[in-house]
Amino acid sequence: MASSFETGARLVPAGGATRVGGSQAQMEAIYAKAQALIATGLKTDPTDPLEAVESYQEGADLMSQAMEMTAPTDPRIETMQSTLDMVGERVRFIMRQKMGRPQHDSLNTTSMPVSPATADAEVSLGEVSKMRGPRVFNLFDLSQPDSLPRDLKIAQSAFGGIFELLQRQFGFQEESIRNQQEHLLLLLANCSSRDVNGHNALHRKLLGNYRQWAKQLLTQAQCAGDSDIAQNKMIDISLYLLVWGEAANLRHVPECICFLFHQMRLEL
Repeated sequence: MASSFETGARLVPAGGATRVGGSQAQMEAIYAKAQALIATGLKTDPTDPLEAVESYQEGADLMSQAMEMTAPTDPRIETMQSTLDMVGERVRFIMRQKMGRPQHDSLNTTSMPVSPATADAEVSLGEVSKMRGPRVFNLFDLSQPDSLPRDLKIAQSAFGGIFELLQRQFGFQEESIRNQQEHLLLLLANCSSRDVNGHNALHRKLLGNYRQWAKQLLTQAQCAGDSDIAQNKMIDISLYLLVWGEAANLRHVPECICFLFHQMRLEL
């Protein structure tokens, strides 16, 4: 969602919204050089991460230039942006590790590449994806449900594949999905410890402000009603937490959270 990523020394643009002029041949040459530099970074990364950062940064600069010269309808735009995002995550990880800073949230997911890529090969999304390390978690590994305590295992079964559905529909960040899955798991287990229908109490509390917002604007609230099925309430709760989780400073403007939730709920 950000328009740039931190490298520790400067900010590298992650694809501008404004396209600048340039010939197709120039764009292709810049794009090829960017791919070669990122591939060099991948090859160097396992043995000398700081040297790899230089290749990543220069490659990202050129990749951004290529994006600005590429038509918005070009199917490679999405691949370019994904490559920039993942290179950015890796650079942040290396720089924070070098400075001895703790790794948080998405910064914690980008470890050493699984294997070096050849510098001569074209950088594909799959190759850059190797920068992502093993699945991480805060307290509980939700990918191993059998290892969860009984109450948490029951709570996890309540939301099933809802998060995956919302990620496909709206493109939420993978790390945000994981954080909010665990967040909801703990909220549900806590509410259910006091009320057998804990999801109802959580839904009323979490969506109460949204209902008030809709009432003030004389518009129909799009969230599930008290008598609605549990599945719809879980969709409401999950979507609201995901919007909140990626809202950054908009969390301090609850009306904006309500508006975003309202519009996104209409699309489901």
